[in-house]
Amino acid sequence: MEVRAPEPGRADRLLALGVTPGARVTMVRTFPGVVFLCDQTKLAVERPRRRRDSRRAAVESIMRQEAAIGVG
Repeated sequence: MEVRAPEPGRADRLLALGVTPGARVTMVRTFPGVVFLCDQTKLAVERPRRRRDSRRAAVESIMRQEAAIGVG
């Protein structure tokens, strides 16, 4: 597996989990989270949320708050 990360810090996070350069990695599952086997350790990580999804969730949260207090 090759880590091609447009997002800074992704390789650092993998290193923090113990995934070192040259380690053999086997993908176990890709949905809903990513589960992979590295050496004899099974690791599960969440997929990063897309920025657009985060913005939509923030807008929906604000709308719910405004509805609760009667704004709008």
